[in-house]
Amino acid sequence: MKARFRIGDSFVITGRGLALLGEILEGTLRRGDELTFHLNDKTYHLVITGIDMGVRRVGEKGNPFVGLLVRADEQETVELDRNVLLRGTIAGVASA
Repeated sequence: MKARFRIGDSFVITGRGLALLGEILEGTLRRGDELTFHLNDKTYHLVITGIDMGVRRVGEKGNPFVGLLVRADEQETVELDRNVLLRGTIAGVASA
């Protein structure tokens, strides 16, 4: 794995798709990278199609929050949209 990402929230952006909000724990993320995580006995493999960097104030500690737009099929989008069980899940990130 080239990076790790902690998922904090998930939601659908109309016309764009599934977005995951969270923090980069280590490494670097790029468009085209694949997130892999397990939830409810299922393994998800989602490709990052967009990255929106969060804002941090000067002197603020911790990892910056980022929004990831990911490619997910319709069933995955329904399963993951605002799923509270997803919060805190650590996703491994691999290069495309």
